[in-house]
Amino acid sequence: EDREYDGTLEHLMTLLDEMKAYKSDEKPDKEKEKAALENILTSLNLKLKNANRSPWEPEEEFRLENINGLWDTLMTEEDEREKWLRDQLTRQKKIEKFNGRFGDKASQLERWIAEKDEYLSTEETVNSLSDANNKLRKANAFPAEYQKSEVRLDQVQKLCDELCNLEADNAEDVKARTAKITEDWTALKDKSDAKIADLTEKVAIEEKKEALRNDWANQAQDYIAWGKNTSNDLASREFGDDLQTVQKFVDSLEDIDAGIDGESNTKKDNLSAIWDQLQELGVNDNPYSPYTMDDINDVNENVKGDLEKRKEAADEELERQKEMEALRLKFAEAAEAFKTQVD
Repeated sequence: EDREYDGTLEHLMTLLDEMKAYKSDEKPDKEKEKAALENILTSLNLKLKNANRSPWEPEEEFRLENINGLWDTLMTEEDEREKWLRDQLTRQKKIEKFNGRFGDKASQLERWIAEKDEYLSTEETVNSLSDANNKLRKANAFPAEYQKSEVRLDQVQKLCDELCNLEADNAEDVKARTAKITEDWTALKDKSDAKIADLTEKVAIEEKKEALRNDWANQAQDYIAWGKNTSNDLASREFGDDLQTVQKFVDSLEDIDAGIDGESNTKKDNLSAIWDQLQELGVNDNPYSPYTMDDINDVNENVKGDLEKRKEAADEELERQKEMEALRLKFAEAAEAFKTQVD
């Protein structure tokens, strides 16, 4: 009737060995004792019968029917204990098998979760648009891998259920470990979403950097070329051949110079705005352009300087034309006076 053991396969095997020893050593002797008692009583009553005497009846508790009843009860309990031991052996073997499977699969999944958690928790540094796109592609591949891993989590959870249903001694530990694995696995989803969002933003920033680099390269090249052409035009000193033409040119210079200076400033300001954005984004290199803001400022200053030089040259020419006009008038007056005297 004893159904207690420490829950280990080792102890259960000891109980099975004890049952085997009982059936092979102790039980046969008792069967012989029982048979001997039956023979003694049968022989005794046969002799009494031959002597015309009444059969002998032992005390009630020692009668054969009571002994046989006790024996039958013992055989029933023996069968029940054997069945219980076999059932426990089957149970222990299942527990041992499921524990082995659970340990292997849980450890594999824990290692996978730890590896992915480290990757997903790492802040990614990107140094180019292609680098950002490559890292985003890798991050975008994880959700499919994560979905496939759910089968592994399901296997761990089912093995946990099997061990709990079998009331394994380590059932509580298995439940706690499974709960931790499930919690850590579930947390990967939010970490994956956060990493994808972060890298998506970084791709957008790198795209913006790339667009600004190209804008800078195109506008800087155009401005440098415009500055050279403008400086060449401003170097011309063809203001006119007479006072009227030069005066007309000088009178128009204010509007002309304002237009050139304004155009230069606008181009420079546009480039300055792009440059400021590049600096805010931490861009220190541009493979598409060798020019910096210093080069742009130099062009702007050169244009201003060339405008000032042309203005000075035009004013000087105007003064020269005025002097020449005065000389012409003086000559004309002198010539007229001479003509009058001659006449």
